[in-house]
Amino acid sequence: MTMTDTRITTGSSADRLVTVADLQHELDKERRLTDSRFAEAASRTEMLDYRIIGVDRKLDDFKAETFRRFEQVDQKIDDLKSETFRRFDQVDKRFDALDIRLRSNKTLAVMSLTAAASIASVAITLLK
Repeated sequence: MTMTDTRITTGSSADRLVTVADLQHELDKERRLTDSRFAEAASRTEMLDYRIIGVDRKLDDFKAETFRRFEQVDQKIDDLKSETFRRFDQVDKRFDALDIRLRSNKTLAVMSLTAAASIASVAITLLK
């Protein structure tokens, strides 16, 4: 007899005791079924908690790796800046050296012209 049977039994008290025992058995069966479903739900909830914790860890790892890579990119940019400025400094030094040589050559040219003018002046004086 299941819980959905609604027969009214007429008979001896022994029949009624069997019916009460059947009802108690059905209730116990329903309780065990409910308990097993709650246990299954609890197990699934624990599994979901475990998976969520795993996702959180993976997100934290991803975030840490992303920050590490950005730091590497920043370091490479800083290195490139340093190398570029170092090269500019070398070019600037070369221009300074070239400027010194040009000034020196200009001074030599002026001195040569002055010497040539002096020689010409002496030569003109001697020719007179």
